[in-house]
Amino acid sequence: MTVGLFVFELLDDFLYIALGALLYSYSRQWFGVRGAAERWAGQVVNGLAFGLLSTALMAQGLPMASGVVVDARNVPVALIALFDGWPAGMLAALVCAGFLFAWGGAGAPAGAVTLLATAVVGGLAYEWARREGRVRPRHALALSAVVFAIVCGRFLFLGAAGLPILRRVWASYLLLTVVGIGLLARLFQDVLERERAVELRAVALLANAAAHEINNPLAVVLGALELLRTRVPADGLEERLLRRGLEAVDRIKDIVARMTRITRIERLPGDDERLPPLLDIRRSSESA
Repeated sequence: MTVGLFVFELLDDFLYIALGALLYSYSRQWFGVRGAAERWAGQVVNGLAFGLLSTALMAQGLPMASGVVVDARNVPVALIALFDGWPAGMLAALVCAGFLFAWGGAGAPAGAVTLLATAVVGGLAYEWARREGRVRPRHALALSAVVFAIVCGRFLFLGAAGLPILRRVWASYLLLTVVGIGLLARLFQDVLERERAVELRAVALLANAAAHEINNPLAVVLGALELLRTRVPADGLEERLLRRGLEAVDRIKDIVARMTRITRIERLPGDDERLPPLLDIRRSSESA
């Protein structure tokens, strides 16, 4: 296979994955991050779609010398696991593995194992990225390195016969996995960044409107409490209650001020997906 033809086939594979990123952007619009049911529906749709995408990439593999064929089947599985979690990645791996067994061949079991292993490490990378707030280049590059090792490890199932094949194809797989996952993850991240920008604008508009509406009656309450404080005995029960009321007003004023300074979306931690996510106003209004 000539270098020019290989590059053409490689770009064709990346075009397929770029179309997957486009599909992912529509999926985020349709399902978003609402309730648990919508999230699960989105993961099922993305898992099936990226499983079919992996199957298409597997079917059109890149022919190399001596009848050896390489393909990018693991890249969509890794990407959807990295951005949607292990359920979507595992479903994509199972779809592609099902087609692999349907076609048959001696390499089907090893190929299925590499797909499932890719989904597992992609899910682990997803959890790593979630703890750090978002997917960063180091998450994608680390995942691509591990997937490359998994794909190369597939040839160990062939024993001594697999080593000569690995020497021929390792560079091609390196390009497919590292560039495919590391670079195209940027497309998926752009989808999430656009979604966050729209979400941030909506939250900021709502927060500013709420702050304006709260400040007006709050000023009346503050004035009334200050007036009452001048008419009650010092160090009495009424004065202590008024002091606590004024402290509460000051706390409300601080919260309202933070609402007008929201610059990013930070949610309160919580594992109960039955409840809607809550905005952490303090962290969202602090400088990054």
